Amino acid sequence: MLFIFSSADFKLQYADKDAIRHFNIVDLASFKIFDIHSQLNSPLFTAELVDLCNGQLQCIERVLKFGLPEAACVVGKFIFSLVKIAKSEFVEAVCESCSHKSISEDPLKLDLLYDAERRLVVSERTMASIIELAVDGVVIIDSAGIIQGFNRAAEKMFGYSCYETLGQNVSMLMPEPHRTMHDGYITRYLNTRISHIVGIGREVEAQRKNGELFPMDLAVAEVRLESGSLFTGFVRDLTERKKLINEQKLILEELQTAKSEAERSSQAKSFFIAKMNHELRTPLNSIIGFSRHLLKNPGKIFADRDVL
Repeated sequence: MLFIFSSADFKLQYADKDAIRHFNIVDLASFKIFDIHSQLNSPLFTAELVDLCNGQLQCIERVLKFGLPEAACVVGKFIFSLVKIAKSEFVEAVCESCSHKSISEDPLKLDLLYDAERRLVVSERTMASIIELAVDGVVIIDSAGIIQGFNRAAEKMFGYSCYETLGQNVSMLMPEPHRTMHDGYITRYLNTRISHIVGIGREVEAQRKNGELFPMDLAVAEVRLESGSLFTGFVRDLTERKKLINEQKLILEELQTAKSEAERSSQAKSFFIAKMNHELRTPLNSIIGFSRHLLKNPGKIFADRDVL
């Protein structure tokens, strides 16, 4: 089922045949997003819708259970997201998975199914929140190198918004020659399983939206699914760390230079004192010697004038 609602007043603008039939919609304008299920008519969901329209949420997920006139029960996973159509913004609601169960079936099984799907959604939302609020940048790609996830820290780091990167090749975040060769890196790893970075981590060079290159610490983890592999990259900007290291290195070099200058100055001072000591002691020793000899002038052999 597909619904398109106005992002201004959340009134229905479009619904496909399944949605119209299931909800028996006659007048589109009178049907609002909150009419899908009573659980949506809550302050929490309204606040989430506001955050969604303001770009603070990528999507909203709900597992809803409701009955049908034909004596059946439907458990569906609804995803609400913001879309742009003809330069206008709308809220799209899609029932991604829908399970039809007969009411005659064991009610306990239906409740267990409903609770399991709700727990799954809560788990997915919790993990999404953890990734979104992580301090380090998180970039998730599939086996073709297409970006599937891009958290806030990554947005701040690279200068791209999440919507600019989703569906694009991750090579947009790196300079040449890696930009051209990255798809080959993934293919080689998938074919050989010889890792050069997956599960290892290393320092690489990345590129921001404005073209600026910066050092980045990259650690990659692989998750193997039935549909293929997903790669999660945990990235950290090393610009400030490198700047601090360079500043510390410069300070150490300056201290080493100052120490060498001080040692040279001390050596020059010692040499000067030794030289002056030698130069002064030589004539002084002679003077002292003659003075002592003259002081021993017995019987006034030398006249006072001769002594002077």
